Amino acid sequence: MKLPKYQAQVVAFRLACAERDEAFAKSGLPTCRWTEQWEREAPASDASLESRIAYGERAALHAKMCTICQAREKFEKEHFPDMPQLPVAGWMRVLGSAANWVEARPEWTRPAIYGAAILAAVTSVRAVFMLLGAVRQPRLLLPALGAIVLASAGGAGGGLVYSLIGRPVRRVPVLGPYLAGIITVCGYLGSVLMLMTVAGDRRELTKNGMAESLVTFGLVSIFFGLIVGHLWFRQRRDRSQTSKS
Repeated sequence: MKLPKYQAQVVAFRLACAERDEAFAKSGLPTCRWTEQWEREAPASDASLESRIAYGERAALHAKMCTICQAREKFEKEHFPDMPQLPVAGWMRVLGSAANWVEARPEWTRPAIYGAAILAAVTSVRAVFMLLGAVRQPRLLLPALGAIVLASAGGAGGGLVYSLIGRPVRRVPVLGPYLAGIITVCGYLGSVLMLMTVAGDRRELTKNGMAESLVTFGLVSIFFGLIVGHLWFRQRRDRSQTSKS
């Protein structure tokens, strides 16, 4: 009896893992106690996205400094270069491939790529209705596509602000994570405001006066920037320091 394609992939993956584990056991390479403890601390199924990201970052930071993990990774690449990936649903496979592609890019470009993708996706929800209307009114097609392109550019701009300014600022003692959060929010909000200006919404930005708009921009950036710095950057920084100890 021939197994369905997905089940056959699962069986092949498990067999490959068993073969790899057996090879590790015979290699004489020690196991990493830190990694074993890290695996026991895996987030629950209902954990937040931020905690999952921070959990993965702990392992990535540890692997860069652990000679045991580096030796095991080298062994796996030399003896199992074609290790199969865990089979997943089609849409998850597409997302996984996209994420792997982004992670293969230079580190400073990743926030820009993610920012462009996120803002483009958010804008696309609204643009879909414009595209549907373009069937009867073709003139709506160009504004809909233009909105997605501009949103991508804005997201990329905000990501670059974080990469070039926010990330280095995170190293400042105590206040660094919060300053990085404010800078990051400023970058994304500034990109959105720029998009509104390019799109011709200057009246919306200046109806209360330029000074009031700048004050509002600053207060919103500080408020949400402190939240972002506390929830994202401070926790990750603290956990990365824990992983070094």
